[in-house]
Amino acid sequence: MITSYCLSQNRHRLKACATSDCDFSSAVAEGFHVPSANYFGLIGAEAKTEDNDIIDEMQSAAKDMVSATEDDSPLRDAALIVAGNQVEHYEIAMYGSLVSFARQLGLREAAGLLEQSLNEEKAADAKLTQIGETAVNPQATQMPRAA
Repeated sequence: MITSYCLSQNRHRLKACATSDCDFSSAVAEGFHVPSANYFGLIGAEAKTEDNDIIDEMQSAAKDMVSATEDDSPLRDAALIVAGNQVEHYEIAMYGSLVSFARQLGLREAAGLLEQSLNEEKAADAKLTQIGETAVNPQATQMPRAA
């Protein structure tokens, strides 16, 4: 089953990022899409990287979810998918805004590349949702509940 394959390919990286310091967003996205070209080069600017407090908070929440679930359990897999969807939704919002800004500034080529990334993020979100709904969530709901 393709969804099981996708989850198994990403579970270990997601788990590693939820329990250590790594690029959580890239780990969530890895295996679902390939990042697009350098947008900054198109407009003659240099990218400046900074820590992202929002992604840091999402990573912290993912760590909390992982620590509250059993190793290799369907419930942990469901929690990792929730964490992945959170990151994808954030990235969808950011890329959507950037596409709009680029269009307003008349940067058609950059807008096109940003829109490609937006579509990739949407596809990643849809894949995570599909895996959750068809494979992981049904198993997680069968887990015994604490009294």
